[in-house]
Amino acid sequence: MELSARKQAILTAVVKTYIKTGEPIGSKLLSNILNLSLSSATLRNEMSELCELGLLEQPHTSAGRVPSVMGYKMYVDSVLGSNTLDDEQKQKIDSLISKLPDDPQLIPAAAAELLSQYTGLASISATDFNYSTFIKHAHATLIGRRTILMVLIASNGASKSQVCRSENDLTDNDIENLNAIINEYIISRKLTLLDKVYLQNIVSSYGWDALRLTGLLSQIFTSVSELKTSKLYIKGQANLFGGSFAEDDALKILKMLSNTDSVIAMLNSLNDPINVVFANSADATLEHPPCMIIANCKIPGNTPTKIGVIGPARISYESIIPGIEYFSKALSTHINRALEFMED
Repeated sequence: MELSARKQAILTAVVKTYIKTGEPIGSKLLSNILNLSLSSATLRNEMSELCELGLLEQPHTSAGRVPSVMGYKMYVDSVLGSNTLDDEQKQKIDSLISKLPDDPQLIPAAAAELLSQYTGLASISATDFNYSTFIKHAHATLIGRRTILMVLIASNGASKSQVCRSENDLTDNDIENLNAIINEYIISRKLTLLDKVYLQNIVSSYGWDALRLTGLLSQIFTSVSELKTSKLYIKGQANLFGGSFAEDDALKILKMLSNTDSVIAMLNSLNDPINVVFANSADATLEHPPCMIIANCKIPGNTPTKIGVIGPARISYESIIPGIEYFSKALSTHINRALEFMED
């Protein structure tokens, strides 16, 4: 939808003012904001036309106008990429990222917690498991007479490090054989393939060496099974209450977010570096529909980790979007370093 420069200026002014005040904007206030030398009657006509286009709404007959979900979307499209973060905010985010753990298993939840602290909003992060997810890296290291450290990294960025114990003393030859089995039968294999039947096939085809290592292999396959789930973390839920939403709306949003499969399916459909998703404005169960701002963390060779915030449509997109964009880039760097360390 193409708008004239005047209509675009009016829409932008209405959205920005409503974000600040939370009150419907009338023609008199709009005339004071805009320097267009337009009469109140002309402004009312322009706003009426924006309502007809579905970009503004009039809550009450005598009230001013507020943005619709479609209006928010058009406004967000106009500001995406047009704002940058100042050095002070970048340093603040860098300081937060430096507090993240080095263990890739712990990073998504911790990152969501820090993003919530930074934005003052509820936050969300997710790693996805799907049928194409495979084992990208796997290696066993002898750390004791009967113990090994098993490190597994999946193509979706999920990882697992676990101490596995053998009933027998282990030799260097045992570890060499175990890693040979891992390299031949586990690395690059889809997680959906790695089940008990597949383990039995390994033992029968590899022979005596695999039979001796069956206990360890069984524990490794248990670790693999723990990678076969998508992970979803929601932090800062308390931020949904109070200033962001009425209590009833906040409770309904939390209930929606509790449907993990649906939330992950929705997140998986978001492929742009930054995605702004609004709830359906026709949903009468919510007085003020929420929006999500979700970033994709780029991890070479892996499915992106999703990170973002959940808040009301009336938030400061000019500061929140570049903040999340920078946060996701810094997080990507941290995750990549952690994964590389595990592979070494």
